[in-house]
Amino acid sequence: ENAKDGIAVWPAANPEVNEISLFVAGISGESTRVKDPKTGNDVILRKTLERDYLIPGDSTARGGQPAQLQNETWVMR
Repeated sequence: ENAKDGIAVWPAANPEVNEISLFVAGISGESTRVKDPKTGNDVILRKTLERDYLIPGDSTARGGQPAQLQNETWVMR
């Protein structure tokens, strides 16, 4: 009942790209504070959903064919 739909749109800098990784933050409230190994400063890592997509075929013949979800994993970043 709390589900939301959304869309992300951006211009294709290179139409020959056939793989994309999408990082979605804000859907989990989980976070942790760690020390940056280079600076020693505290940084906050947030649980983020990573979704990897494959866009098969030639860019000119692809048309409106949807991207295929290949992998979905949670990462802290």
